Amino acid sequence: MTSKDCKVPVTLVVVGGGLSSLVCIRKLKQLHSNSNSNSNVDMNIIIIESENRLGGRMYSESGLY
Repeated sequence: MTSKDCKVPVTLVVVGGGLSSLVCIRKLKQLHSNSNSNSNVDMNIIIIESENRLGGRMYSESGLY
């Protein structure tokens, strides 16, 4: 087994589930998947949000816009 065969676990913790956090996570996942063929990083993402939903202030009485 070589060092290229080993996956390095990386955990990304995002505090807040607002729109900017979700866009940032999406971009990081895209960058990671594009470089995944040569990458030995196993990326896990954890979102910490105080509400029981994502979206931040993008909320109305009828739900998400």
